[in-house]
Amino acid sequence: MKKVIIIFLGLIPLQFFGQQDSLIPREVFFNSDDRKEFFKLNPSGDKVFYIKNIYEIGSDLFYYDINLKNEFKISFKDKFSSYFTFNNNTLLINFRNEIGQYFGVYNIETKELKILEGIKIDRSKIYDFNRDTNEAVAIIVGKEGEKGVYKFNLDGQFQLLRKAEGFLNLYFDGNLNIVAGEKPTQNRSKSFHYLKNDEWQLLREYDFREDMFVGGVNNIVSVSKDGSRVYFSDNSSSDKTNLIEFNVQTGKETTLIEPTKADIIPASVIFDKNSKPLSVVSLFGKPHRFTIQNSNIEEHIEILQKEINELHILDQSIDNTFWLVENMNGGANEYYRYDTKTKKLKFLFNDFPRLDAFPKNYRNSFVVKSFDDLELPINLYIREDLDKDKNGIPDKPLPTILYVHGGPWVGWMNNNWLITRNLHLLANRGYAVIFTEFRSASTYGKSFLNKSNNQWGDAMVKDKKAIAEWAIKNKVAISDKIGLFGWSYGGYATMAGLSFEPDTYACGIAMYGISDLESFLQTPFANNDTWKKRVANINTSEGVELAKNHSPINYINQIKVPLLLSTGGKDQRVNFSQSHTMADKMNAAGKEVSYIYYPNEVHDYRDPKSWVSFWGFAEKFLHNSLGGSYIPFVPNEVYNNFEIKYPVLNPEDAIIGNYKAPGDIIFKIIKQNGEYIGEVIDPGKVHILKNGTVLFNVKYDGSKYIGNYRRFYENDSYDEAPCTFTLTDEGISTDYAVKYQRID
Repeated sequence: MKKVIIIFLGLIPLQFFGQQDSLIPREVFFNSDDRKEFFKLNPSGDKVFYIKNIYEIGSDLFYYDINLKNEFKISFKDKFSSYFTFNNNTLLINFRNEIGQYFGVYNIETKELKILEGIKIDRSKIYDFNRDTNEAVAIIVGKEGEKGVYKFNLDGQFQLLRKAEGFLNLYFDGNLNIVAGEKPTQNRSKSFHYLKNDEWQLLREYDFREDMFVGGVNNIVSVSKDGSRVYFSDNSSSDKTNLIEFNVQTGKETTLIEPTKADIIPASVIFDKNSKPLSVVSLFGKPHRFTIQNSNIEEHIEILQKEINELHILDQSIDNTFWLVENMNGGANEYYRYDTKTKKLKFLFNDFPRLDAFPKNYRNSFVVKSFDDLELPINLYIREDLDKDKNGIPDKPLPTILYVHGGPWVGWMNNNWLITRNLHLLANRGYAVIFTEFRSASTYGKSFLNKSNNQWGDAMVKDKKAIAEWAIKNKVAISDKIGLFGWSYGGYATMAGLSFEPDTYACGIAMYGISDLESFLQTPFANNDTWKKRVANINTSEGVELAKNHSPINYINQIKVPLLLSTGGKDQRVNFSQSHTMADKMNAAGKEVSYIYYPNEVHDYRDPKSWVSFWGFAEKFLHNSLGGSYIPFVPNEVYNNFEIKYPVLNPEDAIIGNYKAPGDIIFKIIKQNGEYIGEVIDPGKVHILKNGTVLFNVKYDGSKYIGNYRRFYENDSYDEAPCTFTLTDEGISTDYAVKYQRID
């Protein structure tokens, strides 16, 4: 009698998941300790200050000395929330500790920190500063009843300018006199005001619109140094925001800039020496810069746009000689100093040098026309070796993933690292990754948003399909290798895409998404005017019917491809039951579903370990359906904060199940240590077999199953012989002329 031979699988061959040396470990993307953000140029323009990991308030401030070409670190005892650069290598810093807050003045050369002790501060926010007079202004809530707007100098002398009046933001002239302010309104929006003869006057009051979820597209941009002008973005009488100049004395308004594609962003503004905005940006896939004619900076913008893929101006030196320039090209963001006198661009550093050891991703912007000719801006990420001519289209079609952002009414999300790090990871794995935009985003004008009303399961689904079709037509995507991925609304959109356009996609990943609109719209979070207007009015019979018609959970029978679900047990926005129920119903319907549950996570996972483990499962899931590369993941004591409700199955696991063999033998195939074992559960008419008898053991070689099967004799003896199995629609075909019929 021969011994049973069981072969244990060792390391997975590299070809199963791509070349290991080009794949960036997941941990790199979800550890932001070394990633730079919140950049400021010092007054003379020879140092760039920044912090690292803005997602955790820290006590370390960094700066890059442009002349020395080196980074320096300043470590403080307490954490700080903001900092400001002054002349003579001086910094004003707003510190916080367990007692409260305080202002400190730090000198880089002497390394001395002076605490400003004029007021014991409970809470504060520094609004503005004057480098010439070494003064600043802040809203302060003191520990001894002080509450108001204070001017103070770097010697610690404080002067009350005005009592607190409920403003979110205040804007000052060059002498730090209050000129304008922004207040919240009772309808969850905002209003603009200006001071005239020491009395507040109303400039604008806005109705609530969904752009308020990102702070609003109507914003005060600046106040002139002499206090005579207020500059603000406004869409009161236009579809998109315009740049308006308001004369405080006469009340006259002048439109300076009228963007054509999207609303003005409250960043990347270039000012003249009087704080007048000369150039602003709107985002329509990529930055579109609008500059006032004859402003003496048009030549500089033209020079920079020839060199920079996605141009942003972050800061200017005090004399406007130097500009701090950011290039967002899809990999680590790059930073330069531009000299307006020599017209030369000097590279400084990138924001995430940990990526330097790996292939870069590049991002390009395109515009896709939807089914009704609505223009949709998209960003396409591709790994550099897959687009050798750098034209933004891969050298050959790739497996492609459409990312759908949450909201869905938020805008300006395509430069948010909490989102783009996921797109970087996927591009690194060899996918073409498309950041999709679609009707409903609130930063492309009012009409763009309004076209989404009651269209969650209709036109908004068709927008993503139009992008998928564009990707196929333009040889970006392999036609049968397109996946959907998103969270929150994007999770809904993924399930809706698989339900309502089942022939378009090969798989989907839905994180904390809505599967049942009818039940979700009855929750306190969603039972309000916004959701009634934009999605469905659940308080009417027509709205209930619309919600049912647009709910993926009611169309599970139409889903043809695998779906991976994930959610958190402490999600206060989209209850975990939305994913639980979808997973259970798909499983009951015989659909291929995987479900990873994080009991202690909230809406938008907070723990980096959750993201690392999630992508450990998701990479393999995508590989199974689309064929991209992946790094294998094994749960351990570090990554164990999840429950596998329905596992991510390998394609080869399709052999697992129950079968019937000649002689009415019933056996099951299970997976053990990488092998598939055939084990008797009912010997039928074959008396020499017993329950638990092993009939064969095989393993998958990439196309078929190879191993050994057993010929049994009396007295429990048997011989082994090589065998090859192939899956068929009916069950298993063997090379020893026996067929096994699947019965489960």
